[in-house]
Amino acid sequence: MEIRIKQIIIILITILIITSFAWRLYTLQIVKGDEYLELSEKNFLRNLPIPAPRGEIYSQEGEILARDTLSYVVSVVPSDVVDIDRTVIFLSSTLEVPVDKIMETLSDTSTPFYYPRPIAVGAPIEKVLKVKVRESDYPGVKVEMYPVREYLRKSTFAHVTGYVQEIDLKDLQNLSLIGYTPGDRIGKAGIERKYEAYLKGEKGERIFKVDASGKDRTLLNETLPEKGNSITLTISSFLQERAEEVMKDINGALVIMNPKTGEILSMVSNPTFDPGYFIKGLTPSIWADWNKKNVLVNRAIQGQYPPGSTFKPFVGLSALESKKINDKFVVNCTGSIIAGRRTFKCWIYPGGHGNVDMREALAVSCNIFFFTVAQELGIDMLAKYVRQYGFGEITGVDLLSEATGLVPDTSWKLEKKNEPWYLGDTLNAGIGQGFLLVTPLQMAVMYSFLANGGQLVTPYLVNEIHSPKGDLIYSASPKLKNVMLSSKNLNIIKDGLRRSVTRGGGLSPLNELPIEVSAKTGTAQTHAGGKPHLWISAYAPSNDPEVVIVLLAEKSDFEFAYYLAPYMKKIFEAWLEYKSNILNH
Repeated sequence: MEIRIKQIIIILITILIITSFAWRLYTLQIVKGDEYLELSEKNFLRNLPIPAPRGEIYSQEGEILARDTLSYVVSVVPSDVVDIDRTVIFLSSTLEVPVDKIMETLSDTSTPFYYPRPIAVGAPIEKVLKVKVRESDYPGVKVEMYPVREYLRKSTFAHVTGYVQEIDLKDLQNLSLIGYTPGDRIGKAGIERKYEAYLKGEKGERIFKVDASGKDRTLLNETLPEKGNSITLTISSFLQERAEEVMKDINGALVIMNPKTGEILSMVSNPTFDPGYFIKGLTPSIWADWNKKNVLVNRAIQGQYPPGSTFKPFVGLSALESKKINDKFVVNCTGSIIAGRRTFKCWIYPGGHGNVDMREALAVSCNIFFFTVAQELGIDMLAKYVRQYGFGEITGVDLLSEATGLVPDTSWKLEKKNEPWYLGDTLNAGIGQGFLLVTPLQMAVMYSFLANGGQLVTPYLVNEIHSPKGDLIYSASPKLKNVMLSSKNLNIIKDGLRRSVTRGGGLSPLNELPIEVSAKTGTAQTHAGGKPHLWISAYAPSNDPEVVIVLLAEKSDFEFAYYLAPYMKKIFEAWLEYKSNILNH
């Protein structure tokens, strides 16, 4: 009996053990089978992305401005490195890359350790070959060819095209959900950034089977990358090159635009930079120089400056539209006007312009006339009208980080400065000084508004987008907003702008051109008696404008804006050549 009980106990224990094993197998293979299979595959499979070639960026004439080319890339796979110190010293001495920079790249934990880490992109071929012949001596070191961005015109189009860089942690946090991974390239400025989704393409992938030591042994699957779409700009290579030549000694911005459509034919910001340095690497000295000169700032859309006398046409138009004055309104300019305890002077003080109406006041840029008109309007009404014309808000150009400019009024000053608005503030605003700020592109849009008969255009840089197969994906069309405006009042302003060129004086070089030009200069004083910002805003032909050109010289060595007239003449000559030889062929 006792033996029988022992046998039963042994059988029960055996059943319990078998049941326990069965349950464990069930749990491993059925309940958590997929999870453990995935872990197993991760241990023996290695997924490596294949970078996608970005699409090209073309000028209006079809010239390639930015493209991907295959270039040698020296990289290191940290998980495959045997002797880290020996490897780093070899790469540093051969490629002339600082040791600390290599170590920083290799120790980056945001990327899997089996991902190749680029150490040198586009290095001289003789250095790359020295690494290639020693590749087997340094496990983990790889010399491969990858698509690398190339900017063929270097600095000429830098602020328009922008540049690409390896994605940073901030962008990665925002974009990882849509497929971006560490090591990806991404547009950081200009067209490259704004149209990143069109240009970037789709990454491919290689799946390797690896051995116990983690070495790639067998390629199991490969998905080829898909190239990005190509973009054709409205910018003309011819005009951009000529504009850059005109601006070579001028810090500031230049915009050439079609006032009827908003097409930007040229956009130059100086000083400029070579975006290729973001690919091959920036030295500390170059980066310091760039920071000192603020070269990465696109002054055409991000630079904000007092407009000076180029603002006077809009003060005059506001006064006419509000019916505070009419075309018979005349002011006697004696050279100065007293407001409160201050004396406000005309630019020809101690002389005066005598009796001037709106047309003549614009032609001679009489401060006293526009002081008086601004006083009649008051700052809040002036602000209301010029905001309708587009001042104080972004133009909507297809670039990121556009500045809004500033149209101040009584509530703004109270909120921002904790001060009341004074009459002197109004008079300053009447001649485009004081707190008022505009960008060069805003100015181009505003003068287009005058030129085209009262329509606000949205400026744009991208004309068409095509797929890698050549299919048209996007084609731009003009966007215009009508502003209710008296054509009679507008013509009064336009008559004054034409007369400013024909009456002689500083703008007489523009009167030598074979087309009729209308223009206005502006000399905007800076704080503490610094060098002035100088403006010329112009359009032509005066009777049916086809082009608007705005030139800003930042903190110029010249005393008055009319010294820029010969530069503006050269730009008009370039546009006439463009129209004759390129646009009509």
